[in-house]
Amino acid sequence: MHRKKFSIIKLLLVITSLCGFIAIAMQDRSSDGGSVLGDLLTGLSAIIFAFYSIFLKIKVPEEQESTFKFSWFLGFVGLFNDIAILPLFFIFNWIGLEEFELPNRETFLLLTVNAIIGTAISDYCWARSLVLIGPL
Repeated sequence: MHRKKFSIIKLLLVITSLCGFIAIAMQDRSSDGGSVLGDLLTGLSAIIFAFYSIFLKIKVPEEQESTFKFSWFLGFVGLFNDIAILPLFFIFNWIGLEEFELPNRETFLLLTVNAIIGTAISDYCWARSLVLIGPL
């Protein structure tokens, strides 16, 4: 299986990105109302997403790119997330951390349009580009 080779340029790009993240976190820390915890969680999310991207690239070898069903893959990712996260709605509502309520009709319509255009199509394009050019 063909793998992308490590290079100093790739390492410098990752370090530059991390420096930008650190600069933003430090600015938030020094300003009023800044949330360092939010910055840390955002950084953790980015790291997990990077591992997810690399894992997908490893699991879909170049010879299988044309036959890999991205829509099925992303559908199952969504299904597993729904199954894993759904109980949290009821737990958070029960302990009073977050009140659960159904959105009104207009908000529901906007969320649906965002899910179709902003999430489904963009995730599909992201997954295709990841396989074609690599996670970095």
